[in-house]
Amino acid sequence: MWGSKSPGPNIDLQGKEFLASELAQLFRAIQSPSMSFGNRVDERIGELRTVVSEDYREASGLPSSMFARELASIVEKEIKPRSRIWRSLTSSKRFSRALEFFGAERVSVQGAPYLRGAGLEMWGFSFSVGHGKAAKSGIFLNTAHVAGAIATTLAHEIGHLVRDYILNQKQPGIAFLDGTFAHHLDHESELFADCLVSLMAYDRSVVRNIGVRYEACLLKPNSVADAARYGYAEICPEFRIDIFSRGLSAEWRLRYLTSLVHYLKLRCALFHTAGI
Repeated sequence: MWGSKSPGPNIDLQGKEFLASELAQLFRAIQSPSMSFGNRVDERIGELRTVVSEDYREASGLPSSMFARELASIVEKEIKPRSRIWRSLTSSKRFSRALEFFGAERVSVQGAPYLRGAGLEMWGFSFSVGHGKAAKSGIFLNTAHVAGAIATTLAHEIGHLVRDYILNQKQPGIAFLDGTFAHHLDHESELFADCLVSLMAYDRSVVRNIGVRYEACLLKPNSVADAARYGYAEICPEFRIDIFSRGLSAEWRLRYLTSLVHYLKLRCALFHTAGI
């Protein structure tokens, strides 16, 4: 993991304070399509509803068992041993640093708050320019997001670079993370990059315990509360996003909650389909 896992908060999703909160209203809206909070929030509720209801083991973009195991091996041997170097990045709002991957390739990682244009809709992106030995890769992180989302974006964009490395098919281009996680389920390269996030964010031992209750807690249509509780308490601290923060708007509470549920369900799917 990126750091030792600290005990998660004791979240009582049935407590009086929680039932009176904005988040509880959002949970009820997922179960009641007739409720409306306005176009943007309703759209996000729809995406979360899709993420909650999908069986991730059947996602068309899910990598094969062999491909997933190769990714898991690279995460353990190449990514996690270097993760200590990266942890300090998400605590700064502006930075530029060269990170080394696979023993040789250096990747430029830059971070800065970006609120113009697409603004927070753009979590970050990775890019490759040039061919062969002249090829160069880089990652940009939108540090206007909270720290857990920045860590998620960094891991996701590294996932794109890892996929190119495995397939030996680095091509000039750019890959954006815009946080529309439901769309990733049918997109092989995006879901592969998400797999790296889930492998970094949740230990196998954690998922083994959650896994025995996967069908009961994560495949039910109304499982969002269970997924939020398990995901929030068990995620590696570097990836934890405080979805209960009073400073978040309803829309971004939903966006971050959707990412939490998405990565937890994806990690459980990898456990079930590939044994990792």
